[in-house]
Amino acid sequence: MAGRLKSRERTAALHAAERLIEVLASLFPDYRFRVEHSRRRDIGEYRREESSQLLRAAAESRTVHRWDFVFLVTPDELIARLRSYAFAALSRPLDAAVVSTSRLVPSELSADPHTIDETPTDDVVIDRLATIFLHAIAHIAGVPASRDSSDYLYHPQNVSELDAMARFSDSEHAELDEAFRVVADTRLEEYRGHDNGTHRHRWRFNLRAAWKNREGIADAVRAARPWEFPIRLSRLTTAAVSTLTVLLMTAEAWDLALSQSQALLICTAVLVLTGTTLFVVSRQNLMMRRHHELREQLVVSRTSALLIVISGLGITWLGILVLALCAAATVFSPEVITHWAASSSLTPADVGTPVYWQMATFCASLGLLIGSLGASFEDQWHFQHVIFVDEEL
Repeated sequence: MAGRLKSRERTAALHAAERLIEVLASLFPDYRFRVEHSRRRDIGEYRREESSQLLRAAAESRTVHRWDFVFLVTPDELIARLRSYAFAALSRPLDAAVVSTSRLVPSELSADPHTIDETPTDDVVIDRLATIFLHAIAHIAGVPASRDSSDYLYHPQNVSELDAMARFSDSEHAELDEAFRVVADTRLEEYRGHDNGTHRHRWRFNLRAAWKNREGIADAVRAARPWEFPIRLSRLTTAAVSTLTVLLMTAEAWDLALSQSQALLICTAVLVLTGTTLFVVSRQNLMMRRHHELREQLVVSRTSALLIVISGLGITWLGILVLALCAAATVFSPEVITHWAASSSLTPADVGTPVYWQMATFCASLGLLIGSLGASFEDQWHFQHVIFVDEEL
């Protein structure tokens, strides 16, 4: 419970947590669920907060307390990136959720426009909070969204739709049961004889943790929608497309690209993708380096972030490649290409798909390299929102 929570909001959060345990215990009697709570008055300095910043703070508390999941409840408005407003933000990579009470306990300045004439009772607020918690824990566990408005996995468009969400389907129940079985299993750092003293052991621990949680990591990568990188990271795309335009219109670029071997261009593409990924991850502080101990959850969060970035940059590289292929094949005639690439000894008859592919690969690699510099100037919280927040409610 973070920031300036009033007494009513704190009480509602505690009762909602109790109701969460009651529902989970009745649905999954094979497991024992426990909720701990703590106050963090140092979190939340403004009336509107970045979801990604609060999620990072929640994940740090999760690591310190060795929790499996963490929900951060704040009275402040969340800055929404995917919709006009948000009362919760969920993150599979961080096993965390942020819930704002500003629209669940509305004031004159932050009321839900769909329910502005209503004054919810304490029981209604508790029910809505508990519903968000149930939706969040199922989402974080990897259960896909539902289109049934009575399902806990439904994506509500406003606060009042939370009132109808009251069940898990049989398939969702089975998926959650399997997810809880994995969560309840002994973590790698808890095994007897665990030792984190050597560098070699750290590498072995990281590989084992990543392999053990490979399905959860894959779910986190899919939930982040890396194929939307070119749209959501406008500075990266602008820098990459600008570079592509300049290269295609420069004779020296054609000459240099067509004088390289295909093997060299492929190696360059791999090196550029690896280098830009490491640069962006470091520049945007995605590795949560404050914690140096070996924790399975930390490995999952870091691996997920790394794979999300490399997937997004890889898709961006492919997009630049396709754009360059189309532009080269439709705009530039074989005569122009042979005249510009004078050192390659090409004739107009030699110009075909391999030549266009060669130039496109060269442009895609340089475009991504320059684009990563543009990504480094993205607002850090916006970039982390793209990486970590996979659903806004």
